[in-house]
Amino acid sequence: MEIYELLYDGAVDPRTLIDSLAELGVPADRVMTEPYDPSSGDGLPAVMLERGEPGVDFSTVVQVFAELVAGTSLCPLEWAQFLTPKLARRCLVDDDTQQPNRWYLVTPEGGCGVVHVHGDDADEGRIRFLYATTPIAGAPEIPVRAEPDWASR
Repeated sequence: MEIYELLYDGAVDPRTLIDSLAELGVPADRVMTEPYDPSSGDGLPAVMLERGEPGVDFSTVVQVFAELVAGTSLCPLEWAQFLTPKLARRCLVDDDTQQPNRWYLVTPEGGCGVVHVHGDDADEGRIRFLYATTPIAGAPEIPVRAEPDWASR
């Protein structure tokens, strides 16, 4: 099963998430906003909100179980671009390369671009942006520089 993980900075309002997903045809009863308990006998939700740990950057996770969302064929970045302005939080999305510290950053202002983060800090729950490969609306504090040719592989 393909699972998309969108990492949000700060608390995501569950009601806003449910209302936003309804626009895509995801019924409220397919969105889980409480911790998932597999022993409950409930089926796996289509979308699950995992609240973040206090003091940890980008620790709120919205998981999308792609096969369980009927009629929506969005890729992870498209999910983030749809949800992020509505949730009013920055979002990190795996860029699907082999570079562990290279992500897409999506901002509530509609910005989107590739960013590189400091790996040791990220391992400790702090996200420190090293640079973006292009200017990103809503993230003017992130320095911009071209990435090396090898970084996009």
